[in-house]
Amino acid sequence: MWVFECVRRHAPTLTSLWFSERPTADTTRFLHDGKGNAVVVYHNLKSIGFGAYDLEMDSEMDSDSNSDLEVLATTASISEPTVHFLILKYIFLEYSHPYSDNMLFSGNSDTLERLKLDVCPEFCKPFSRIVKFLKHMPRLRTLHCDVSFNPPSINGVSYDRLPGYMLRKRGTFEKHFYNFTPCNHKGNVPVRYIAKALVLLFLECPQIVLLKSDRFKHQYGKHVLDFFTSERFANAINRAK
Repeated sequence: MWVFECVRRHAPTLTSLWFSERPTADTTRFLHDGKGNAVVVYHNLKSIGFGAYDLEMDSEMDSDSNSDLEVLATTASISEPTVHFLILKYIFLEYSHPYSDNMLFSGNSDTLERLKLDVCPEFCKPFSRIVKFLKHMPRLRTLHCDVSFNPPSINGVSYDRLPGYMLRKRGTFEKHFYNFTPCNHKGNVPVRYIAKALVLLFLECPQIVLLKSDRFKHQYGKHVLDFFTSERFANAINRAK
């Protein structure tokens, strides 16, 4: 298809690339030459996005593309040695991850600054996975993703013990991360869980902007304040000192 030939031809200078309403099979065509032999490397690509796939093409989609994204993004091994995106800073995924391996995240853990996952069900919803992901992406500035239906926990530690645990483990995040935007598209995640996740991330990243928009302030502001001012939260902080 001429579109992919055009993308491949401009690989040395292309800075942004967006795929919209494409079946999964199409997302591999710009990674190799038209014959599927020589690989294509994007030296200057800084942002890439994958829109929602055409539902009529579901039968052609590789079921392996629904692999656990957290595992793919934080593993060191890849199916092929080539790093296609050398300086990628922004990844946007709508609905699903387009590949069955971690090719999209390979080689950019030190450059990725912004990650937006819009209704991406296979991503790391549990709080412990979000923490693991942030540790693996030291230059990540913003993260937009769904959160778990369950209370935040790490390594089996939850509820009142978790703030103290995180303070004792503090220093694992880099100074760059400052904004976590939680998704709750269906509205069925308890607001108090999302608010607590925000507060706990603040313990790891004091520079984080807890509630960036008025919409989030309206939804979570009271719960965040309640956590910060609660006696149990204060006791947890004191025990960790």
